[in-house]
Amino acid sequence: MGFTLIQGTYYLKLGHPDGDSMRFVADRPDLLDRLAGPPVGFKEQGTVQLRYEGIDTVEKGAIQPLARDSLNKNLDFLRDVDHAGPAASSVRGFILSQLVDANRRPVCFVFAGASPHPDGTRMPLALAQLRQSVNYKLLSSGMAYTLFYETLSSEIRSHLTAAFQQAREARLGLHLRDRTTTGVVIHGRRQLAMIPPIFPKLWRRLDTFFASHDNLAAFKDWLAANPHDNEQLSTLSDRRRRIALAEIIAVEADLIRLLYSPDDLLFHRSS
Repeated sequence: MGFTLIQGTYYLKLGHPDGDSMRFVADRPDLLDRLAGPPVGFKEQGTVQLRYEGIDTVEKGAIQPLARDSLNKNLDFLRDVDHAGPAASSVRGFILSQLVDANRRPVCFVFAGASPHPDGTRMPLALAQLRQSVNYKLLSSGMAYTLFYETLSSEIRSHLTAAFQQAREARLGLHLRDRTTTGVVIHGRRQLAMIPPIFPKLWRRLDTFFASHDNLAAFKDWLAANPHDNEQLSTLSDRRRRIALAEIIAVEADLIRLLYSPDDLLFHRSS
């Protein structure tokens, strides 16, 4: 399935932007109706909240300065084409999107500047253009993890994986301190803002869990009892199919880690 090109304006100071989201106003809001999934959710000034495809960045409540750095990189890449200064509240650009997620956000590849193609064009995403996306640039700079869903083609995933792995090998950005697979020790919610960077999806689950728990002892059981939080995934290296998130998490006393690297995971979108 091709992507729909939607031109518009990014509003850099509306809402609560972070490394992998931004507010956007489409020049032709009707084009958003072409996307698969639920209707897009509109917010103030006709904006929609974008969700960047293929990546996941450190949460705002997680370790600093990485959370702030990922937002700043996102803003820098969006401002780059217009040479907009830090005071700019909006910049022009376009997105390529196929669908809307369960939170009513267009899931998209994000680009600064003008597209040579007409608004509403249905098109594939070529490698040369993928490399111009903010998504790809965030991975390449070490400011994002991969986050793959089955709706994204294997060809695009492979290029994003290469960008992620190259940044990891160079120990750029978050990779200098990442502990996703080696593990972090955590005793309670207060520590979430201080632990080394881990896969943000796991961090978010821990944030929810520690709202009602004091230690990790029941974490995997809690996940298993909450289907939304224990979403289904497949692993790419050893081809495990339709397993639960809890099955790839190891908890040993106060230490928690993933058994697979984020680029080895393929999540399945809930219906």
